[in-house]
Amino acid sequence: MAKSPTQFVDIQTAPAQVNGCQAVTPGLLISSFAVEASESQLREQGVTHILQVGIELKSSHPGKFEYLVVPILDAEGVDLVATLPPMFGFIEAAAAKGGVVLVHCMMGISRSASTVIAYLMWKEHIGFVAAAERVYAARPFISPNPGFVLQLRLWEKMGMDFAGWQGWSRTKFLETVEEWGGMNACMFDSVMREGGVSLEAVSHTPRHLGLTSGSQGQLIVPTPAVKRRPMPVKFQHRFCCIS
Repeated sequence: MAKSPTQFVDIQTAPAQVNGCQAVTPGLLISSFAVEASESQLREQGVTHILQVGIELKSSHPGKFEYLVVPILDAEGVDLVATLPPMFGFIEAAAAKGGVVLVHCMMGISRSASTVIAYLMWKEHIGFVAAAERVYAARPFISPNPGFVLQLRLWEKMGMDFAGWQGWSRTKFLETVEEWGGMNACMFDSVMREGGVSLEAVSHTPRHLGLTSGSQGQLIVPTPAVKRRPMPVKFQHRFCCIS
């Protein structure tokens, strides 16, 4: 089943936006891998903690920032909800220290966006649409994959209760799509429209650039996804003082 179409942005502004970072809330930033790779950008943004959401990602600055690595694929059958508690704990611990957290995946479009949406849902007791609107307003080309959208909607329906979560898989995704009446229940644009939110109204940024490797936009693009099963969540804590 095809992934939800990527949100598009104008070709002239795409490199700075996609490879830059945006603040969703004070102390919580979202980006692609490009920002994590640049120590100067991290220090400029005051980042102290880095949450990496992706099986293909490596920590660029071990020993200089505190890391949590969650090695998951961007796939509809990946159990995102099961990985949320340690991620929320990491963000909360950073906030308690007055730190600044950067959440990133490869492109800052699906995995990191879904993580930040979920955190806002849990932290502020709001629904998927309200949380997604907040994240989209900050980074107007996010597009969580259909599996993540459906999981978070189901988790919302459960009262955002982790204890009752019974796991997720490709089979569970297909069953839930059927139970919820088809793909419109999990396509990001459709869900937002159903919730009364026009993504075009949220952002004035034109969305007509496909995120490809064309030289015109000079985008940094990922290598093909690693085809292997997701590993358990692992922690990589790196401590340092940042003046």
